[in-house]
Amino acid sequence: MKHSVTSYNTRKHLSAALKKIMKEKDVSKISISEVAEAAGVNRKTFYYHFNDIHDLLAWTLDDEALKLAETFDLTVDYDKAIKFMLDYIEANRLFVESVIHSRSRHGARKSLYESLCNISLKAIDNAAKRKRAYLEDEYKSFVAGFSTQAVIGTILYWIDNPEYERVKLEKYLVRVFRVTVENLVADETKH
Repeated sequence: MKHSVTSYNTRKHLSAALKKIMKEKDVSKISISEVAEAAGVNRKTFYYHFNDIHDLLAWTLDDEALKLAETFDLTVDYDKAIKFMLDYIEANRLFVESVIHSRSRHGARKSLYESLCNISLKAIDNAAKRKRAYLEDEYKSFVAGFSTQAVIGTILYWIDNPEYERVKLEKYLVRVFRVTVENLVADETKH
């Protein structure tokens, strides 16, 4: 279902209001009324767009980072995509930590998983086309899911352990992702 620009703008205002309130208050203590009031809308408007605060959190993460990350061509832009993702986390650390440690972490993690999995599948497909390799859909889905879980786990570890060097994390993620995709496709061209 496509939303009009006005509907999208309302969602963005609600999202911005939530992020602003989260600087002062834990997400579990924020009410829908507070968010609606801060966004300049009523509760009905909030409920027209979202089921609850956790739905808004997941939408915010998806809108601000995950949809943009999907636009990268990972057969060419591994470095840019991973840098973008880590830059977003650093710039929005409080928000991301709140999402991850909140009751809504399952929904946010699911949204993160789906988006990153789509990015991985796109990279695998592009690499396979480039090398004219055939990969079964089930196998591609398995590898994309496996690598996505590894990336998410690593990023969650980094968020909880900020002393882990960002430069190394970025370098290692790029290297592992590139090697995984390229070797996966190279292996299939031998069969």
